[in-house]
Amino acid sequence: MGSGHNAILHLAATLAVLILSLLLKVSLAEAAALTIVIGFVWMAEMFNTCVEKIMDFISLERDPRIQFIKDVSAGAVLVGSVTAFLIGLFIFIPKFL
Repeated sequence: MGSGHNAILHLAATLAVLILSLLLKVSLAEAAALTIVIGFVWMAEMFNTCVEKIMDFISLERDPRIQFIKDVSAGAVLVGSVTAFLIGLFIFIPKFL
């Protein structure tokens, strides 16, 4: 799924959030929000992988149209990841203050 590097980063972030959630005893609503955004990021990464594989199946040659599609797909993962990061900040920063 995705590049191995990105999957490792997502897995590390997921584990860190799960551990922090347990240690800081997040509320049920906070746990639900974290679960949703974690799932959102993983789902975006999976769709991005599908798009990239489909585009590679269509053509392995350098084509700006295919590169645009891949870039937009990767951008969707970035948007999901930034959203998840912000939700994490909203939940965890007050627990450290």
